[in-house]
Amino acid sequence: LLIDLGRVGCLKKLLIDLGRVGCVKKVLIDRVRCLQNAPSTFKEDTRKFFNPYQEEGAVEPGGPFARLPRKIQELALCFLYYFTIDNFSPPMQRAIVSCCLYPQLKPAVLYRIVEVLHTAYRDGYIQITDHLSFFITLIARFRESIEYDGRRRETTFQALTNLVCSCLSEMGDSSLVLQILEKVFVEQIILKPALVNGCGILRMICTLDSIPTRLSESSVTALSEFLPGYLIDIVNCIPEDKEKLSYLYIYYLVPCFHLFDRSSRLTEDVLKRMRLMVSENTRAMLESSVQQDGESSRNSVKLIQCIVSVILLMHNDVKARKIISPFKSEIDLILQNLVTLQSSSLTVEGKHMMKIAGERLRIASNSLLSCTTVTML
Repeated sequence: LLIDLGRVGCLKKLLIDLGRVGCVKKVLIDRVRCLQNAPSTFKEDTRKFFNPYQEEGAVEPGGPFARLPRKIQELALCFLYYFTIDNFSPPMQRAIVSCCLYPQLKPAVLYRIVEVLHTAYRDGYIQITDHLSFFITLIARFRESIEYDGRRRETTFQALTNLVCSCLSEMGDSSLVLQILEKVFVEQIILKPALVNGCGILRMICTLDSIPTRLSESSVTALSEFLPGYLIDIVNCIPEDKEKLSYLYIYYLVPCFHLFDRSSRLTEDVLKRMRLMVSENTRAMLESSVQQDGESSRNSVKLIQCIVSVILLMHNDVKARKIISPFKSEIDLILQNLVTLQSSSLTVEGKHMMKIAGERLRIASNSLLSCTTVTML
């Protein structure tokens, strides 16, 4: 069929020609009836065209579709829409999403697949729950590493996330869509996804949420458990000393700032959890009577440094600074732990690190006091 369509140039031209003689509707209806009555092998072959491996946990090589020339892929997507409009079953969508996750698939083709499926949803050929499941699976399972080449450019996953969020915003009442997805969001968050995937999920939540937050108390709790680790991963994964990479910090931090702005409870809980992490590591180092120079001590010092860096990143953003100002007491408690460690049995290097981190945090804390005073005035 694809070869035949290719001979006439493109499917669009074929449909236009059919339209001139008034038989487009009849052709499509006949195709739908044909598919409804088609043997299961036909449907199976169509799924295998996008992903030949349907077993749970199988490694998908993308299927024949992923290796076609770009123009033929476009024809295949036209076929997918016009000739299977009544057959977007969950197995078919699983095959398509597996194809989307194929690492060698061209970004333009990936975006086009999302557009075609979203068009099919708008035209009533895909159930909303199935369509949302497609989006969630795509964002949660897509694999992309953070690049440090210094060039400010949109990555494939960032563009994909923006496209998915745009589609979500077009799906009607955002509060209702959030109600449908909230439980799934929480389930994905609990799994502690990789940094890029976590950012994608947070951006989806921000797209559907509002001020004040519509999220339930249990969802806020789940986020408060996830965000400290997410924020620490940002500091760990992106070198802090490279100014050219500041836009990466902003990209990954912005959804957190939006969530904090919508829920003061979430902000307080996240700061409190980070403070408890510092306190627990401080206590562990103080309880040792010998000089701390082992792997455990180095890990604790690094973790505390990361938490301080997270707070400083939030402090450096004007809006985030105002958001965290009411919870200055939590930051001051972290500072007290840093001061305590400077007179502990840490190595000279460890004490020096805590001193530098403490000085930076003290400056930030003092400015939070000034910010609070100005706000009160």
